[in-house]
Amino acid sequence: MIERIRELVEQLNDPVVVHDQQLDRQNRLKSLVEAHGIENVAIASGLAESSLRTYMRAKRPTINPLPVEQAELVFKLLDGVA
Repeated sequence: MIERIRELVEQLNDPVVVHDQQLDRQNRLKSLVEAHGIENVAIASGLAESSLRTYMRAKRPTINPLPVEQAELVFKLLDGVA
């Protein structure tokens, strides 16, 4: 079991996988901004507008998943989905 855990951790830390996850977060932020506006996404995520702009234009973004998930949840709650 320990070997399998190590293999899985290695797979999760693969630079290609990490980069793909970052691009996914970037695309999710872009979608939120398009749907709700940068000011609202900044408030919902707890990020500064300048940080959002930087994240959205970065070629190799490094975005913490928590603010993205928080903003998504806030807008789902506003829409009465969650």
